[in-house]
Amino acid sequence: MTDPYPDDCFICRKHRGDVAMPGGPVYEDDLLYAGHAAPPPGDAEAYLGSLLVEPKRHVKGLAELTDKEAQRMGLALARLSRALTATEGAEHVYLFVLGHAVAHLHLWVVPRYPAPILRQGERTWVEIEEFDTAEGIVPWKADYFETIVGEYLAAGRGRSGKVGAARSHLFDAADLHRYAVEWMERRLVL
Repeated sequence: MTDPYPDDCFICRKHRGDVAMPGGPVYEDDLLYAGHAAPPPGDAEAYLGSLLVEPKRHVKGLAELTDKEAQRMGLALARLSRALTATEGAEHVYLFVLGHAVAHLHLWVVPRYPAPILRQGERTWVEIEEFDTAEGIVPWKADYFETIVGEYLAAGRGRSGKVGAARSHLFDAADLHRYAVEWMERRLVL
């Protein structure tokens, strides 16, 4: 029988108690461990509600789970998602299946929260979907794009010519994007 907690597996070392995680487990039983995801290197704080759910048994992927482990994981994921929505105000909870960097299955639970933006100098919390509305975040005049492209070309960036009878412009997309962002930052006030 293989060792259920291989020495070279970071997650198995965590389950053995060799590695302490910030906040400890938020849920643990004989088959599963669920706890806070450590902050990325260089960050002082973890993302609120970012959780990892892992089988205690060393498995590399979903197909290796027993039915009992899979059922328990599904139930734990649903309960954690409901808790993040009810207690932390998450608008939506995403789930990612990981295991390529550390060959031990771990499901990453990531909540989405309302986002802060500045509107007329005031910080306002909006639902993410508001960014996709026709109203937009800033007042946008129909000729802004034409103005940006015109000024970009007038500054000697890009090339103009004809393709058949049609007037055509050739741009470096990344350069035009940088130019447009700078243009909007200078001229548009949220």
